[in-house]
Order: sequence, then structure tokens, then C-alpha cells
Amino acid sequence: MSVEKIKSDGTSNEYKIVLASEEIEEQISKYITEKAKTFKMQGFRKGHVPTDIVRKNFEHEVVEHAIRELVADACSKIVTEEKLLPASKPLYEIKNEYIHGKEVVCTLKIEQQPEFTLKYFACKLDKVEISISEEDIQNEKQRIMSERPVFDDVEGDYTVQCGDFVMYNAKCKINGVENKKHSTSSSIIVPLNKEEHNEFIKMFVGKKCNESFMWSGENGVEFDVILRSVKKRVIGLTWEDYLKRIGITLNDDNISKSIEQSAKNLIFLYYKQQLMNYISEEYDFAVPDSVRIQETNNVVNTIKQSASPAEPDYSKTKEELAEEYKDLIDKRVKFGYVINKIAQDNNIIVSEKELTQAIYSEVYSNPMQSDNIIKYYRQNPGAVNYKKASLIERKTIQFLIDKCETNSTKTLSKAEIDKLLED
Repeated sequence: MSVEKIKSDGTSNEYKIVLASEEIEEQISKYITEKAKTFKMQGFRKGHVPTDIVRKNFEHEVVEHAIRELVADACSKIVTEEKLLPASKPLYEIKNEYIHGKEVVCTLKIEQQPEFTLKYFACKLDKVEISISEEDIQNEKQRIMSERPVFDDVEGDYTVQCGDFVMYNAKCKINGVENKKHSTSSSIIVPLNKEEHNEFIKMFVGKKCNESFMWSGENGVEFDVILRSVKKRVIGLTWEDYLKRIGITLNDDNISKSIEQSAKNLIFLYYKQQLMNYISEEYDFAVPDSVRIQETNNVVNTIKQSASPAEPDYSKTKEELAEEYKDLIDKRVKFGYVINKIAQDNNIIVSEKELTQAIYSEVYSNPMQSDNIIKYYRQNPGAVNYKKASLIERKTIQFLIDKCETNSTKTLSKAEIDKLLED
């Protein structure tokens, strides 16, 4: 095996790796020997199939495995000898098909974490305090009634209106053939604002219970949708009547505390925004392309999923959004690296107890999805690591907030705090 560095631009290194046929065959032989121990084939006892027959059955797989193992060994050696800190999973590309007796040429790309030195932190924050007004409390009551509406049963020939709750069955057909796996039973609340109706939701308005319609998707997929039940949204309830209908007790003190907690979360984001701007101005280093691409996908997908049809971002392409939010994406990536280094240098960690509490707090906040949330974290170690990283980031940001001097302080209402972040 020979390794040659062919490119280095500060954020990534690229290498040419030449693998000799002899070492590829050696790896293939090891892999086939292991495969043969458990390989079954008619006419042979388990584990006694000749290795040449085993190889014939796994020809493409064994060659791919051999090259992958050799490249991984080369990558490990490069990282150790050059003392690299990979920013993402190294990528390799095979340049020619393997022919027995011939060498294979591969290219390997290793992106590095950026190198920078932490600077003295001298950010001054514009601090905010909240003053909860009667208007804030009334607005919160309206928000609660809007997000958790009350519905009444309907009779006769009632047709679906904006705001109503609809349960439906959707029988899936692919190229005219029923597909039970993708058939579903679900429900929707038709938005009160018609501008928030997508083409699917529009099909429900004006329909009666037990009526049906056909919805066409892509690639020959169709859904035969039938309305199972309809409930009418109750409009114009007083706060007192609303509480009686949903069967809970919620006084102004409880609402005030809820508003205060929500405001504190928004104020935290406002401070984070200021810290991000400060770090963006203070630090100038290149970031790996793969990390920027991943963050771009995260930002763009979040925007696309949260935008309503009434918002400008709804109709924009992913490419347009990526270009529009390019500066924000660069700030977020750079901010993440600096925050991570501050956490490491100051030994800011998250204990297993804190991690467990955070996950179960998410469960308690979404009781209808509790089983799915627990299952998701149990089956996805990456999700647990992401949760842990987000907690460390939050603790580190709070660490910086506590260190920062105050530039100015202003007292705002909840509505004004909302506007502060929008601006």
C-alpha cells in the first residue's frame, strides 16, 4: 500500500491510496474464511462449503469489504501520524474496478476540525426583564383557546368548515393496487385561516361525514380518503365557559407563571443571538464543507417544515433558502465550534442524571407521544448524543451569560419580547 497527500486546503486533506492486489487478496481470504464457517449450501454440511464456492457467492461483497478495511487502516494511520481531528466521517472513492493481479487506486478525503485559539471574552449583553401586563394574560388565554379548541358533535348533513376536527381513513393504492402498509387512519384540524390550507386540507372543506375523495400523490400513489367523523369547532366561548368545557382549573397566577417561563426562554434565545453575533465578529476561521452542508440541511428543513402557506418561505426552493440564510448558517457553525471548545476548557459536562431528566421532561410534556419518544431514544443512540450536546451547549451559553457584563437593561412586555426576536 502506498499513500500520497495530493491536496490540502486548511479544512481538508485528500490522499491517493494505491492498494496492491496481494494485500486485497489477503483481506479477501480472511473474510471468506470467516464467512465459510457459517455458510449453508445444499449438498454440503454447514461450515464445509469450499472457499472458492463461498467466494463466488459473495464476490462483490468480499472485494468491497477488503478495500474498505484496507482504506480504514490507511485512514487510521494517517490520522495518528498527522495528528488530525476529523470533523466528519472520512470519505473514500474507488477509482477503478478490481481485477485479480491488478492494483486498486482510491482517493480519501479527511475534513479537519478548525484550529483556533479562544480569546478573552468581553461581550456586553443588552439585558431584558419582563413585566407581565393584563394584556399579556388576555393574549395568553386567547392563545390557549386557539391551540386547544373545544369541539361539539354534529348531526345530519353538516359540512366541514374551517376550524373543524376531522377523522378519516386513507386507503393507499400504488398504480391501482391496494397497499395496506401505507394505508392509514388519521385526523386533522382544519385551520381557521384559509391561507394556511394546503391542497390536501382543501379537499375536506365542504364534505360531509362518510363522504370520500381521491387524493393523488407522486409516482402513481393515490389515496382513497373517507371522512369517518366530524366535530364542529366551538367559537366565541368566554374564558370561564372554556375552562368548564375542558375540565381544568387555570387562574391568572398560573398563566402569569407560564408567561414568565416562556419569556425567560425567549430572553435566553435573545442572549444567545447576541453571543452568536459577537463570536462571529471575533473569530475568523474556515469550517469544513460537510459540517456547513449538514447545518444548511438542518436549517432549510426546519424552515420548510414550520412555514405555513401564508409565509414567503413556504414556496421557496431549498436552494433559495440555503442562499438566503447563508450568513446565519455560517454563524451557527462557527458558534458551535467555539461553544464546544469553551465547554471543554471549562469542564462543562452533562451528567447521566441530567440527561435522563431532560429526556423524561420531554416525555411528560408530550404525554400522547410518551411511548414513541422513549422508544426513539432507546433505538437511536445518535439522538441521545444530540440531546446531550444540546444540553451542554445550553449550560455553556448560560455560563457565558453569567460572565458577561451588562450593556443596557430594558423592561418589556411578553409581546415586546416576542417582537424583539422577530427583529
